[in-house]
Amino acid sequence: MHRPSVDRPTDQPSPEAEDLSDRYGRPLVTPRLSRLLMGLGALALVALVIAIGVRFADPGVRYETVAYEHRSPTSIQLTFSVTMPTGRTARCTVEAFDDRRAQVGFTEVEIPAQSSAVSVHRVEITTQGDAVAAAVKDCRAV
Repeated sequence: MHRPSVDRPTDQPSPEAEDLSDRYGRPLVTPRLSRLLMGLGALALVALVIAIGVRFADPGVRYETVAYEHRSPTSIQLTFSVTMPTGRTARCTVEAFDDRRAQVGFTEVEIPAQSSAVSVHRVEITTQGDAVAAAVKDCRAV
């Protein structure tokens, strides 16, 4: 069945729209409020991205194991490099391992403020067994 076209003012809802709102109810959020909520959500997302970017943009402290040398059945010498902003101090934890990769020694090393970003350090690790390897576990700014 075909309905004839009727001119009606544009500010009044069509009968089809009235039928839908009667059937399903009115929207819970007005279009204006939904735009406001979407804008606030986008603003929160931008703030989150900026906060994450600032967090990971901090150069922090980086470290790398350079070499280790077995000195005796109860000690091993570790050489490692530390990269951090000049003027900052750090604390590094270093470990020694036996042939089964079990930890047989560890120590913490204070890295004083340096005049250059990259510095090389040597530390003697006292062990409870025969160490065959050593590595830096962690370095963090203090």
